[in-house]
Amino acid sequence: HRDLHSFPTRRSSDLVCYVPRREEVHANPAERNRLLDSLFRPTHLDWAPYSLHLEFNRGVCSGAEAVAKNILAAPLTTEPRILELKGEAGIGKTVVMRSLAFSLAQQNILCLWIKRSYGEISGNRFDAAVASLNDAVRRPSAQVVFFLDDPAGSRVKLSEVISALGRAQFQWLIVVASRRTDEAVLIKDEVAQPIPAENALEVPAEFTAAEISKLPEYLVTLGVAESLEKAKSMMLPPGVQHSKDVLCSLWYLLPQTQSAIEESLVGEFHRLGETETIVKRFVSAAGGAKSFAKAAYEFVTTTSGFDSAPLPVEVLVSALGISY
Repeated sequence: HRDLHSFPTRRSSDLVCYVPRREEVHANPAERNRLLDSLFRPTHLDWAPYSLHLEFNRGVCSGAEAVAKNILAAPLTTEPRILELKGEAGIGKTVVMRSLAFSLAQQNILCLWIKRSYGEISGNRFDAAVASLNDAVRRPSAQVVFFLDDPAGSRVKLSEVISALGRAQFQWLIVVASRRTDEAVLIKDEVAQPIPAENALEVPAEFTAAEISKLPEYLVTLGVAESLEKAKSMMLPPGVQHSKDVLCSLWYLLPQTQSAIEESLVGEFHRLGETETIVKRFVSAAGGAKSFAKAAYEFVTTTSGFDSAPLPVEVLVSALGISY
């Protein structure tokens, strides 16, 4: 196990980050503001908030852990060895994924977080990383889990990671978090295929009743409210249409999450620039029929998954056919 721990820092620190066990994390509870900012910032990898139980443990976490363990226990010939967490931008997929990683790491499972790249990562580098792991592990029963958050945004090709892991001599699993706009796919016989339903879990856009009931206590834990009574008074009143919406609730209750949610949504907006180019080409090919672009924009926007969210003004005006 010591060899496993030394692997990431010794040979592949530029590709992956080792997920530590609780006793290996230096965390100062007095640094509450810094810890909260770190917890809700998707690009900042810090395990201190998780070691202090500052994350909001959603119900999907236990289901994800059960699926992960089932895949790890299956023979290496079982395919696909992948668990997909999918959902809208900004609803907390990264926190769910990190909660799962930290939980599994406490159970003597080697967890490696694939780092965000600033250029395309070649498959050969993952081949070398897997070869190094084969040398370090030396036990076919050893369990290793890789975590890949937002493959498109991380500039990491899931197919190349899976291809490299095909030569692994240990029990492995890759957990990937993807958005609705670019859900992960598997490449088989040079054909893209969706992740099987049994290997995919939706991170709900709404809190369950059980999760809502835990929110007041969570606000007290974070120090946002000084008492349970105060925390309950901060909650949105029952019956309000958006009371269960994760984005609205977190933005309203936890100011610390605003920058993280904004960062996620802004990234999603900029990513749609590529889609805009495709739509323009499509319209041009269709003889400049603007109705095609109008219909496509309305369709994409209204099927984003947030059925209870207000309709964007631009879409409403366009759909009504009136002057903006």
